Amino acid sequence: MQIRHTFGQKNPVYASSLNNMALMHKMMGNNQEAMDLYIKALQIYEDTLNRDDDADTSSAVKGGSKIRKGKYHASYASTLTNLGLLYKSMATSGNDGNTSGNGTDGSEMDAPVKLKRSEIDQLLERSEEALTDALHIHTALLNPGIECSANGKLDADLSHSKDVVTAAMALGK
Repeated sequence: MQIRHTFGQKNPVYASSLNNMALMHKMMGNNQEAMDLYIKALQIYEDTLNRDDDADTSSAVKGGSKIRKGKYHASYASTLTNLGLLYKSMATSGNDGNTSGNGTDGSEMDAPVKLKRSEIDQLLERSEEALTDALHIHTALLNPGIECSANGKLDADLSHSKDVVTAAMALGK
């Protein structure tokens, strides 16, 4: 990948490319590869974005502690949204998007691996957590005076934002 050679692997531009590749893999049904790329992109964003800890910027609070600035960025939140939608898609389809590799026609492809109910529930929990965290970040970026309380709820009246999460979850179907 030319971007990796030009910018290096610890660069937000590279993370953006990973996010785009993950979208492509999701569309092709390669959910595990997409998930791995999203997670890698999130880690790079977290490690590289806004490293100046002394900068006087507004911050969101989650669980009683400030969100690290690398997580407090629109690119991080967008990738987190994509990951949440992938989890939702995997849960609603009931399979992980990978195949068993025991094709009966001599090929290596077979039906997608079916998920257990507990795995589906776990994916739905991950989806909700990722989409909620992304919403909190986006909301804090758009409304710097709004902070999350220790229990993770937004302090301001953001009932319309719940509709955004619901709509985002519906898009993953």
